[in-house]
Amino acid sequence: MQPLERSLSISQSIVIQLTESILSGDLPGGSELTQGELAEAFGVSRMPVRDAISRLEKRGLMERLPNRHSRVSQITGEHVLQIFAMIALCQTQCLEDLAQDPAAWRDFTAAAPAQITAESMLRFHRTLVQSVSCAYLRALLNDMVECFVRVGLRYPDEACREGFRRYLQALPDRDFAECRRALKAHNLAMGSCLVNNLLHSNE
Repeated sequence: MQPLERSLSISQSIVIQLTESILSGDLPGGSELTQGELAEAFGVSRMPVRDAISRLEKRGLMERLPNRHSRVSQITGEHVLQIFAMIALCQTQCLEDLAQDPAAWRDFTAAAPAQITAESMLRFHRTLVQSVSCAYLRALLNDMVECFVRVGLRYPDEACREGFRRYLQALPDRDFAECRRALKAHNLAMGSCLVNNLLHSNE
């Protein structure tokens, strides 16, 4: 396990690492884990591990067993693509809400990257999170970005970059219909890359 990110809560950092391991295939479906093993691996108490496992269960990434062990769920391609489709919908709604505040919208669009790289795409996803005024939506979107988008952007392909490029082009005109289409294409491309990686890791 990698060192935990101290800028996040211990539980959130564990959730992120386990999500990355599951979606990348490093923790294959069917793997059994115990709170004690994970606590020792991360160098923490069992309490944040218990919380992290509960959150992963709600996402369908892990399931609790009768013997107090937890098992990594068998992740399907459909599951992954549904997650990224939902991310696109949430992001579009956040954009439409953000556009109601001219100053916030100006600051957000001014942060659009000049070059499209994995790092700049992730940074702009995070910029949208920080621009959301509703605390609940901000927390929800942050969770999606940190646990799924940043994993998906490990393997960006041309379809992923092209969707993001279309998204940036639609922003100045507040063309939310095109933003919705572009974000869906961008996110589903991320999901497809993850699915392909999972299939290869399970061969």
